Amino acid sequence: RIYSTWSAAHTNLPALVPSTGEGRDPALVPLTLPPGAGSPLVNGGDAAACTATDERGVQRPQGPACDVGAHETRLTIASPPADTTVIVPAAAVFQATIDTDGLGAPAVQWQSSPDGTLWSDIAGATSAIAGSGTTYVSTYTRSATSKADQGMRFRARFQTAANSAGVITNAAKLTVQFGPDVSLNL
Repeated sequence: RIYSTWSAAHTNLPALVPSTGEGRDPALVPLTLPPGAGSPLVNGGDAAACTATDERGVQRPQGPACDVGAHETRLTIASPPADTTVIVPAAAVFQATIDTDGLGAPAVQWQSSPDGTLWSDIAGATSAIAGSGTTYVSTYTRSATSKADQGMRFRARFQTAANSAGVITNAAKLTVQFGPDVSLNL
């Protein structure tokens, strides 16, 4: 595991010791390549032989078993849904972004909770995932809000075939406001 750069300015290089990393430029980030989606390397490692972390320092395993090689694939929430305020009966929109680290398009299930402790899947809230490369975005729209939605929390659970446990975003809180009551006395 030796990483180095070379330029004409290097004239007195220290000896590199692979077992300890001595002599390695600490500013260099380990360069690793993730296994592709569907690769047998994902979750193909022997738990007894796995190192605690991969070359980048990512904890192993991220799935049911560690990955073979220097790169442990993981699901990472790039941006969780944000708290939202709407005026009843307007729609409330929540969006979350995930980086799948090459594991392919994830499945998503949006969930809601009245108090942030008891969570329920929202029927049909498995919104289409839009994305490219390793980054995917999911949007959930609460089409018509009501007084009952005040204080509700929403979150997304993402998973892939290689990481069926998945990851869950932080919760976003919905605040509903009410417009003025108008009555006409004719």
